[in-house]
Amino acid sequence: MPTKIGDSLFRELLNSAPDAMVIADVSGTIVLVNSQTTKLFGYLADDLQPQVVEILVPERFRTAHVGNRDQFSSEPHT
Repeated sequence: MPTKIGDSLFRELLNSAPDAMVIADVSGTIVLVNSQTTKLFGYLADDLQPQVVEILVPERFRTAHVGNRDQFSSEPHT
């Protein structure tokens, strides 16, 4: 588990990134987003964090994305 200082530095680094970043757990639940994500999608971080990542995927791709996410979680690779 990260220390408060480590957690704070990680969040600062994440928020300073020029690209939107979303961190989700194995079940697809969003656990952390950076400020670029909130700007890009127009959601508040608190509104995204209890949601599944598919909320950010176009509706026509959501079903396939769940299957792809589940497959990747069972066999992660680069």
